[in-house]
Amino acid sequence: MLDRWGGFGTFLFFGLVNLTFIPFIYIFYPETKGRSLEEIDVIFAKAYCTGEWYVKVAEEMPGLTAAEVEAEAKRWGLAGENVNGVVGKV
Repeated sequence: MLDRWGGFGTFLFFGLVNLTFIPFIYIFYPETKGRSLEEIDVIFAKAYCTGEWYVKVAEEMPGLTAAEVEAEAKRWGLAGENVNGVVGKV
């Protein structure tokens, strides 16, 4: 491809391929701005357990406090007991 199109042609091809993914990312990735990693984990766990689309779950779920994240993590099976029988934290 480098010989046929030259360096700029190859760059342009891969650039256009990357640009085609912008609508895909916009549609299929949930908004995570302002959310903690634990909160995002709760979103995916709730979507998996309920069979809902995770983007819908992310849009409907309000921002959670640390205590709410911990409660939701326990509810959806993310925080369980470790080998010593102690309940883990999110």
